[in-house]
Amino acid sequence: MCLTIGPAFLTASIYLCLGRIVIVYGQNISRFSPKFYTLTFMVCDFISLLLQAVGGALAATQDANDPSRDGVNIMIAGLAFQVVSLTIFVALSMEFVYRARKARESDLNFDFFNLRKRTMFRVLPYAIAVATITIYIRCVFRVAELKDGFGGELANNQTAFMILEGPMIIIATIALTVCHPGIAFGSAASWAAANWTWKKSNKSDNNHIRMVSQETATPSIAESELNDMKSRA
Repeated sequence: MCLTIGPAFLTASIYLCLGRIVIVYGQNISRFSPKFYTLTFMVCDFISLLLQAVGGALAATQDANDPSRDGVNIMIAGLAFQVVSLTIFVALSMEFVYRARKARESDLNFDFFNLRKRTMFRVLPYAIAVATITIYIRCVFRVAELKDGFGGELANNQTAFMILEGPMIIIATIALTVCHPGIAFGSAASWAAANWTWKKSNKSDNNHIRMVSQETATPSIAESELNDMKSRA
């Protein structure tokens, strides 16, 4: 059971990280809000987790002589749902990366300027990409493995299992441990500051507006008078 549902918790941590990365770079350059990324895919993860858990429980308690494959079929549905949600997640993540690379520095969240320059933070997206790809490979393998049931040829292929099952999760775990989000963000304060809230916030937009206004603002009346006095002197 743990072998089946374990990776769902890893993907949940990845979804949390993406939401914070969106805030660090700027919500204004993202197609969707950080809250959307986190909640949408965590709900998908929960549905996948529920299906896999129910299917695994049914398969474990099913009589060996019973030709019914209800438990296995439910597990396959859960794994397939996870593959679909991961595919959409990868597509949206790549789209955000493209937007972030094309954005000007003035379009990004000024509050996290120093954080974006940290080496570990710049490595974090690559670690997340490695973890996501390896988990994706593992989920695809599990769908193919259970397609013919536990007695199928692929389900009893030890070589394929030893390459595409455990090692994929090990690689994902190592990637997220070496470049742990806590290390990448540098401090608990930075991690907390990059968290999204339930209330709609235009903080990133306001930062950009403030920066532009400071550059283009006209002098105040007092400043104008002071300049006039200096010019007369």
